[in-house]
Amino acid sequence: MLRRIQSRVLWGILLIGGGILILLQNVGVVPKGLELFWALVFAAAAVLFLIPFVAAAANWWAAIPGFALMGLAALLGYGSLVPAGRSDWSGSLFMGMLGLGFVAVYLRQAHHWWALIPGGVLVTLAAVAGLDNVALAHLGGTVFFFGLGMTFALLAVVPGPAANRRWPLYPALALFLLALITWVPGERFALIAGPVLLIGFGLYLLFRRPRHAPPVPAAPHEPESRPEEAPPAPETPPSVEDES
Repeated sequence: MLRRIQSRVLWGILLIGGGILILLQNVGVVPKGLELFWALVFAAAAVLFLIPFVAAAANWWAAIPGFALMGLAALLGYGSLVPAGRSDWSGSLFMGMLGLGFVAVYLRQAHHWWALIPGGVLVTLAAVAGLDNVALAHLGGTVFFFGLGMTFALLAVVPGPAANRRWPLYPALALFLLALITWVPGERFALIAGPVLLIGFGLYLLFRRPRHAPPVPAAPHEPESRPEEAPPAPETPPSVEDES
């Protein structure tokens, strides 16, 4: 009953606010009131998903649609509030909110470690999309490979994954190498890549777990043999002379 009342109040306030925004748009006060109204609609829908997500850990799945709807709300709200000609961060906001939804799944239940992979990829794409706004578009490939490498490197240290923690380090090292290749110019790559490879190999030798030989199974225990006792000698019957 309480949830029904809260939902009715939320949608009632949303409809009133939407009507006001559309009215202000029609009279020329707010130029993009309809977009702002839909931003509020998506934000309200996101809240309906995020409330059960926060209330119970079993509702971890609700973070994904909740943050996706919040990303749509941020996308529309940014487009309606920021004047044209300014830096466009709408794509970064949307992709970043999608990635944070997967990160929230892991933070809610650590055994869902797989959520860090799409979360890290989406957050990396959000960072790449925002490089144009800071005049660093030429570093797009470097940031992309570095972000993916950090995603896999985190899997090796954060709690949650299975006992084998070394497998994420292999794609992480390969992605870091690709980031280095795209960052360093061709003529300087050999001067930097060689020492970096030596450092990486040295770190591998330092932190590699030694392989122990399998234990030799112990020989089966045999019970101690005791010498067999000789059977008692048979008793001789008394002779006739003894009886007399």
